[in-house]
Amino acid sequence: MTAAEYIAAGYELSKNVDQTIIDKAEKDVKECYIYPILGDGADLTNFKAEVMGLAFCMMLRRQANKTRYGVEIKSNPYGIQANSDNLMKEISGIALPIINKLKKNSTIDKPKIKDIIDCGYYIF
Repeated sequence: MTAAEYIAAGYELSKNVDQTIIDKAEKDVKECYIYPILGDGADLTNFKAEVMGLAFCMMLRRQANKTRYGVEIKSNPYGIQANSDNLMKEISGIALPIINKLKKNSTIDKPKIKDIIDCGYYIF
């Protein structure tokens, strides 16, 4: 998906975000969340919103890590202060409901999710 699609869906994303960053985030969330929950052969046609939500969280997380470790000092392009304690609440508030929704559509008994977003999946 493109930055324009994320913006149209209501995500605060800069139009200037490189497409490779979006593609990498989408690929990673599919591998670590979507396919483990729905199965490798899942048709993602009806799960575009879920992929976008988790990918947005992944991009937020990566931007926060870059800022935290001094790789980048400027404010992030996603509209949320990267060094704010509210960032993790924002990520969890988006990601956990999506993961729970995916699990309701799953036929896999105990999906093995790798929480690369660090949204607190294993805490609840």
